[in-house]
Amino acid sequence: MSVEENKAVVRRFIEAANNIRGDVTKIKPFIDEFLAPTHVHHTPTGENRLERTVGVYNMIVGAFPDLHYTIDDIIAEGDRVVTRLTQTATHRGPFQGIPATGKPVSFKGVDIFKVANGKSTDEWSFPDMLGLMQQLGALPNR
Repeated sequence: MSVEENKAVVRRFIEAANNIRGDVTKIKPFIDEFLAPTHVHHTPTGENRLERTVGVYNMIVGAFPDLHYTIDDIIAEGDRVVTRLTQTATHRGPFQGIPATGKPVSFKGVDIFKVANGKSTDEWSFPDMLGLMQQLGALPNR
């Protein structure tokens, strides 16, 4: 696939994630459409295989049902696509041991996707968890 085709796959992935809108029944079809069966989600806390990734999406959608991703930048070379994102949401359910606060949050992140045959085989995510936890009141602001 060309660089532009890979960027289009990632754009469609982000758009589809935005369309979940709290409906957990949309997660499995979303995963099936965009993630290869061998997909690995690499995060600062470890690697998640596909089954664990489904659980993570369920937890995130439960905590932030109105989560919306905005692509601030998208850069690609070869089979890699890098996005710089702004994520906005309202904290409506438990997250990382923090009960729902009802607070609106906005935080940045960078995701790197490896794309093959129209699906993500790997994703490296670097969300601003410090900023998010500060907004939720779990950590002090400086």
